[in-house]
Amino acid sequence: MDRKQHILNVLVGKFFKGKLSHEEDTLLNDFLTKEYNSEENTIDKGTDKEKLSSDIWIGVKKQISPAPNVRYLQFIKYGVAACLVIAISISFFLKSEKLEIVTTGVAIDSLLLSDGSLVYLGAHTQLQYPMEFHGNKRELVLDYGNAFFKVTPNKEKPFVVTSNNVATKVLGTSFNIKTSTIETEVVVATGKVNVSSASNSVDLIPFEKVISRDHKLIKEVVQHNEFSNWYKREFNFNEVTLAALTSLLEYKYNVAFSFEDDTFQDQKINLYISPEDTLNEVLENLSFITELNFNRHDQKVIVTKN
Repeated sequence: MDRKQHILNVLVGKFFKGKLSHEEDTLLNDFLTKEYNSEENTIDKGTDKEKLSSDIWIGVKKQISPAPNVRYLQFIKYGVAACLVIAISISFFLKSEKLEIVTTGVAIDSLLLSDGSLVYLGAHTQLQYPMEFHGNKRELVLDYGNAFFKVTPNKEKPFVVTSNNVATKVLGTSFNIKTSTIETEVVVATGKVNVSSASNSVDLIPFEKVISRDHKLIKEVVQHNEFSNWYKREFNFNEVTLAALTSLLEYKYNVAFSFEDDTFQDQKINLYISPEDTLNEVLENLSFITELNFNRHDQKVIVTKN
């Protein structure tokens, strides 16, 4: 067995045990993509690719069921096929849909999709979407950042957003997704949302959220409703707590606030935010009003006493 085959065998074995590291997952995915590309032209254009994938998976399950007489080499062969089933669903989508990419800077943006759905993008956010939705799903990819979705109802074609190995599926509703390399948060404003990972699935109703972290889905109740209106261009806050205000700023500017003393969050604030205000300008105003220090370090803001 050559070195390449040995490495492939190890990766496939870890895949079935769910023990692939991020780097190993990337390596295996790159291999599968290369294999898929090399074989793409051998598939007849009239072939039902979803049925083909299903048939392969049925065959895989038969081959990998406990059977001591099955040769290890044969197991590896169909193990790779099982991995390909996963990769094919992504590869077919990427190849059949020309994806557009929109990326925001320090300002928020909005996007009207071909089905009439609206997407509001927070600062430092990247979204991939097709110009037209084809097939039986409306699929998008939120690479990083924060986005609020107002989805046009369509029971025949679910709306699915993939973000950091988490899939958020709805028929027609409004919800928010905030994702990074560490975690993904999904919060529901209206309707019902299903959030799933490789091993878990959670249903959410309004003012519930789920956080995906360390391969787990953690369900919680939302403490503030600012997640549902952060995309407005201007705000006039009257007697709002600092906790609620900073929660909105986290969604709008894609930052995280940390308080030296939790009691700071109970302060009541009167503040106007104009469409032109940057995060630094807002923080300067807050510092003047509250007599607290708002120290920004990239996308993190630490609040301390003066």
